[in-house]
Amino acid sequence: MIVTTEEFGLTREKEPVKRFRIENSHGTSFSLLSFGAIISSVQMTPKSGAQPVELTLGYTSVEEYENNLPYFGATVGRVANRIAGGRFELHGAPYQLECNAPGNHIHGGYIGFGRRMWDAELQAASEEAGVRLRRVSPDGEDRYPGKVEVELTVTLNESNELRFEYRATADRATPINLTNHCYWNLAGSTSENIREHEVRLFSDAYLPVNERQVPTGELKPVKGTAFDFTSTRRVGERMEALDGGIDHCYQVRGEQGELRPAAQVVDPASGRRMEIHTTTAGLQFYTGNLLAGEHERGNGGRTLPAHAALCLEAQGFPDAVNRPEFPSIILEPGAEYRQTTLHRFRQAPTR
Repeated sequence: MIVTTEEFGLTREKEPVKRFRIENSHGTSFSLLSFGAIISSVQMTPKSGAQPVELTLGYTSVEEYENNLPYFGATVGRVANRIAGGRFELHGAPYQLECNAPGNHIHGGYIGFGRRMWDAELQAASEEAGVRLRRVSPDGEDRYPGKVEVELTVTLNESNELRFEYRATADRATPINLTNHCYWNLAGSTSENIREHEVRLFSDAYLPVNERQVPTGELKPVKGTAFDFTSTRRVGERMEALDGGIDHCYQVRGEQGELRPAAQVVDPASGRRMEIHTTTAGLQFYTGNLLAGEHERGNGGRTLPAHAALCLEAQGFPDAVNRPEFPSIILEPGAEYRQTTLHRFRQAPTR
């Protein structure tokens, strides 16, 4: 394993940001920042002597990441996804969070975990290496109740597995629902879009949403709908049927808390494959519908089109704090939040 650390830049508050890079013997690597616990790069090397291919979208400066509206590579918290109206009630007490999306709270608020500094240290062994990150979220941060101590360990091994291990404890009851927000394009981050990607989801049901992208509370079978990815489907075909793309949470088959298959993604042209396993109840599938615009500049500084990449965010159900029928995301004092998500990368023969 090759492990390097370098200074990436300074935040507005003049805090130094470190970038850690881990590479295995196959030429697969990831880079991670101490700001936002952001995955700034994931690369694969197609064959010996070839140039590595960047698989994620990202920026080249701290300043850009401080204004990271798409949440490129960010660790999202305290609560990923949307909370309707930014409101919830917990043990009889009402809470009003920031509404940083139209009518809703999203991804922890205006700052959240993805725009704050983390304490980070390398962890290296012969067969795997990674970074352990920690931060303390004080009571009232982003208007959430309770102090939360969070730990995230991200590792890469010689089997081309990128593993995320989340842990958290709280001194008061509080909602917590963590995820990583990488944008993937297995054809390479400079490829035009992900329409030719093929996706399979290990899910038989999804969560319909209202006009503000908040779940209605229904858990609807995918069979017979354009949301059906139970067998491998071309993403572009499904996006066309859904008039603009996908941004929905799917219920992952199996028992929450057990590491089990959630998704497979293949780029047929290159043969690159990504398999995702997770312990979470849900998987948010987002096809980059809102990426288009001058202010969204990916690796290399290009202006991004819509659908330049896709996200598969392992998490609890959106708005679970207001939906008792959904699996709870409340962390009580004395309990521990645990979440594991694994990405396995493969290079298959091209068709």
